[in-house]
Amino acid sequence: LDSTELDAIARRSLTPPPDAEPIERGYLNDPLRLMLTVTNLRGIPHWIGLSGNTKQGHGMLMHRDHLRFALQGPSNGGLYPDELHLQYPADMSSQSWVSLAKAALATGAFPAFLKPRDISRPFKDYKFRNVFKNVLPETKKYRAVQAAKYDFSDGEYNFLAVDGGTMNNEPLEMARRVLAGAFGRNPRDGLKAKRATIMIDPFPEMPSLGPENGLNINPISSVMALASAWKSESRFRAQDLALAGDNHVYSRFLLAPSRRDHDQISRGARITSEALGAFGGFLSRHFRVHDYLLGRRNCQRFLSHNFTLPEQHQLFKSWDINDRQDYLVPRHGDQKDHLPIIPLIKGSAVEAEEPIPSWPTGLYDRSSIEPLIEQRFDAIFDAAMKKLEIPWYQKLYLKPLKWAARNKLCQFASEKIAADLDRMNL
Repeated sequence: LDSTELDAIARRSLTPPPDAEPIERGYLNDPLRLMLTVTNLRGIPHWIGLSGNTKQGHGMLMHRDHLRFALQGPSNGGLYPDELHLQYPADMSSQSWVSLAKAALATGAFPAFLKPRDISRPFKDYKFRNVFKNVLPETKKYRAVQAAKYDFSDGEYNFLAVDGGTMNNEPLEMARRVLAGAFGRNPRDGLKAKRATIMIDPFPEMPSLGPENGLNINPISSVMALASAWKSESRFRAQDLALAGDNHVYSRFLLAPSRRDHDQISRGARITSEALGAFGGFLSRHFRVHDYLLGRRNCQRFLSHNFTLPEQHQLFKSWDINDRQDYLVPRHGDQKDHLPIIPLIKGSAVEAEEPIPSWPTGLYDRSSIEPLIEQRFDAIFDAAMKKLEIPWYQKLYLKPLKWAARNKLCQFASEKIAADLDRMNL
């Protein structure tokens, strides 16, 4: 959980090798739009004027936020006013690419575990983040509710950002708007569909329920339950998930982990990263390799059997009868009447079926985690001591507290990790 290592990973990921030749990929849109969700801890002010005996109204702060980027190729297509321009290829000496790295780190900055990130942007960006109010449904007229005017010096708006999933874990609506426009629709019918969103969700299962009663509740557990309720309520958009899981909707698709033998081998788990509240992948490279290989298999099956349209769709009008017979798959029932949007070409390397990777039982050395926990605890404790403005001799009194707390934390963490790995047969 050392965030400086994440900084290094971000730099490496966005720094191409010096001898690499840029490749233009014709299947990508130009510009390619990237949107990264963040939770804005400062908040975006909004104001609603209300009629009354004063000129007061109702003020609100919106914390669900996102940052937009546009990766441009040779076409130099138009940009939205709130987008940052990314010139291809990647260049970490460019402020735009540095901003992309910061946004990527912010969108995964899980609160209390990973470092929050400082983000700076022009406040005028929010002039284009309108909340649309349906004033007259029968005439389909809308009124834009913009962010409130605020006096920010030099027009820059600085805020602290954490994990975007805290407020918006499945931003399907954002992706839909990019494809269809603010007031457009993506056709859902199988014969009319021409664009779609794909949600890749590693943890699509139903979340655990909160406390049933107050018999075993204490102040700490009640606060934790409240935080969980806030998070779940802010994420709740049942209509999005319902559409993605409906076999008769062709504008939204869902790709999630799947193992045929998960009940027998992994005790119900599909991927190892499910452990420790989705932090299991941090523990071992064996875990990450398994999840990556399973992802390859699941994606292959998704392309060949799920990411499909009815064979009567105009996309396939140039396919001859032999091609159709080779690629037809069922979607509803047993009748083979659908064709893949992206076919896995017969005889190519990608057609060979990806095997189910072996479940990595016993490959993780559980004793290896304790020294790492101790090192991390010591680093945090020592950093806190440097900022504590008390005489040095008083700091000496805190040394025994440090040792006791470290031992207690190591024991608690080791037991928690062992219990979760046992639960998943790891």
